[in-house]
Amino acid sequence: MSNLIDRTPRSAEEVAFQCLALTHAALFSNQQAVRETLLFILLDRVDTLYEMLPEQCAACSEPATE
Repeated sequence: MSNLIDRTPRSAEEVAFQCLALTHAALFSNQQAVRETLLFILLDRVDTLYEMLPEQCAACSEPATE
């Protein structure tokens, strides 16, 4: 049996597009369980996207301390 899971690394652009698609699907879902599942997957994809950011960009998202 062939491998059913594609483990090809994704680019940041592809992951961002997945996040947009998941957001759209969750917003227009009428079923609570489906919406919660989509949002759970979205959290994972957003986490993956943040891990792909360069270190200097990660520092930019931290709140400024004065």
